[in-house]
Amino acid sequence: MIKKFYVGLNGMTGKLKLPHPLVLIIGIGFLLYARSLSFDYTNFDDNSLIRDNQSYLRDLSNMGDAFKRTVFITGSDVFYRPIETIWLMLNARVGGEDLFFYHLSSLLLHFLAVYLVFILLKRLNNSEETSLFLSLIFLVHPLFAQAVAWVPGVVDVLALIFSVAAFLFFLDFVDTRQRKHFVLHLLFFALALYTKEISVGIMAVCVCYLHFIKKEDLVSYNKKVFLSGWIILFVLWFLMRNAALQGQKQKGIVEMALSIGNNLPAFLQYIGKALLPFNLSVMPIMGDTTFIYGAVVVLAIILALYFSKEKRNAWILFSAIWFLVFLLPTFIQTSAFRIHQAYEHRMYLPMVGFLLLFAETDWLKNFSTEKTIYRITAPAVLIFFFVLTFMHVKTFSDTKTFLDNAVNTAPGSSLAHRNMGIHHQDNNLLLEASEEYLKSLALNPHEADLHNNLGVIYDTWEKKDLAEQEYLTETRMNPAGSQAFHNLGVLFAARDENEKAEFYFKKALAVRQSRGTLEQMALLYKKTGRQEEMNKVIQVLQRMDNAASASGSIVSTPNPTLSSSDSPMPVNDPIALGRQLMQQGKLQEAEAVFKQVLMRDSMNTTALFNLGLIYYSSEQLDAAESLWRKAVRIDPAYTDAFNNLAISLARQGKNDEAEIVLKKLIFSNPNYMDGYFNIANFYARAGKDKEALFYVTELKKRGAAKEQFQQRGIKLSAELEKVFEKQ
Repeated sequence: MIKKFYVGLNGMTGKLKLPHPLVLIIGIGFLLYARSLSFDYTNFDDNSLIRDNQSYLRDLSNMGDAFKRTVFITGSDVFYRPIETIWLMLNARVGGEDLFFYHLSSLLLHFLAVYLVFILLKRLNNSEETSLFLSLIFLVHPLFAQAVAWVPGVVDVLALIFSVAAFLFFLDFVDTRQRKHFVLHLLFFALALYTKEISVGIMAVCVCYLHFIKKEDLVSYNKKVFLSGWIILFVLWFLMRNAALQGQKQKGIVEMALSIGNNLPAFLQYIGKALLPFNLSVMPIMGDTTFIYGAVVVLAIILALYFSKEKRNAWILFSAIWFLVFLLPTFIQTSAFRIHQAYEHRMYLPMVGFLLLFAETDWLKNFSTEKTIYRITAPAVLIFFFVLTFMHVKTFSDTKTFLDNAVNTAPGSSLAHRNMGIHHQDNNLLLEASEEYLKSLALNPHEADLHNNLGVIYDTWEKKDLAEQEYLTETRMNPAGSQAFHNLGVLFAARDENEKAEFYFKKALAVRQSRGTLEQMALLYKKTGRQEEMNKVIQVLQRMDNAASASGSIVSTPNPTLSSSDSPMPVNDPIALGRQLMQQGKLQEAEAVFKQVLMRDSMNTTALFNLGLIYYSSEQLDAAESLWRKAVRIDPAYTDAFNNLAISLARQGKNDEAEIVLKKLIFSNPNYMDGYFNIANFYARAGKDKEALFYVTELKKRGAAKEQFQQRGIKLSAELEKVFEKQ
């Protein structure tokens, strides 16, 4: 029974008198991974999972709702992992968006996972010394740096913990027939299933154990008992998953089989990395990964097993099945237009089968610390892997380091170059960004959004014709995206090609009702004297409860200002009701209303925006930031949300990012005066008169007077005040 192993492992046998295995695991593990506690966001899934969803994650009442959504909450992904979401909720409750707590909890889970691997190895008739050595290999293996030091990789750690626990309780029931072990097996199987889809393989592993190891008949009591429980849980999970995916197209069995077949050569590469973990990549693809290591390792395994006199063929088969059952599903391609990425953290659970396979070699069956050869080789192997992992862990320290590894180790990955381009553009390195976008498109012409991003860069460089070409290309390739249509509208409006501007604004609105596009449309109608059409657009904006006059925007002041409507707001509209409650000072009631709206429609930018105002007013700046960040991700033309996001970032001392957001804001809406005032104020307060001068001059061109700066509390230096003395 499992309990026996927990209470019976009081120390190592043998001359070395090693400490308790768990003490060794924790001690070595902390030495290896301690520096990961200070790691920042890589902006590869961790920002979407954690930072963008803070308001949702911090509310523990959403635990039940997590079973109705995919893991990215607001995205259109196909990953149904509610237990991972709940785990992130528990972390968010303690640490908010501070990654220290997420890294610490991931590290502790890794220690628990390694200890469970130790228990499993020992339970499956391996010696205590062999089990400890193999579990320490698992602890320090370089392949698993991504599962431990990169926060989203925790899903694989959780999947292993629940899967191994389920298998151990399965073994207990087979040995004892006690009902509690059957119930605990089903509980952990369910937890594993709701953590990661590959855990469905537990059923196959258990059946194979009964058939090949226990030599049970094709139809046996144990198989019938477990099958009944598995079917009920699987059907329930399958139905809940389908409901959460909300009708998204899923691959059929034939498509999945073809996908696995196409990516099957990566199997050899994974095997190679298991023993020769060199040139590891955060975004590996088959074309940039060598097959040589895999061929060498396969040959070594064959020879080791062939010359092993004490091997058990049934156990070799069972080990191989474990490895295959949990690894092959990861070969199913989730992107229809992008090359498959063979992420290394996906080896976490399959690796247990690899360890079981190696345990069948005579070298490990005869493992003993009393023998000199093992006293030398075992520490040497552990130190070798420890050093490799220690060097590789730094790869996950921040966005730049992460992406440097991606583009250097997987130069054929369009995703790597795409993300590096976005990182450069976010940091205003436009030339470098354009180069990365062009590399990405050369590798994969179907990469969405990149032609639009190139258009933004060319627009910034005043290369309007090139910008137009890129926007048009984006609309042809990605007609389901609204941003390129919006940008074309802005471009043509600036040229006074008003009919074209109207056409593209309408195209953008046909894709998605964006507040930013509606504002631009209203400005266009105002400019062309079409009062009736302008009024209609304003009515639409009012129904969205965001008037075109930048309601609720934070303008050069630490406190949000809330506008009031001239007409009564319909209380049957929850958004309007929430705004009304805000104006009455009933912020807790308003918060509850907006949260209810987001429970039904997590992409409602109006609710996100107003809930952000509530959090901002109560000095919950990071929560407000998270909501506004999500709002602008959903609607990149949402000027008020951009503006408020910039101010909240500046108030938290995140000045570099605030500067980037303000520049994006002005580009998205060149007529947004508050944006110009805020970025001028930003530079003026930082003593950057040279940068502030440009925006103060632009404001003067747009009719701003010196007094308006004073009214907003913006202090201009003597040099900047000279702008208003010039004629």
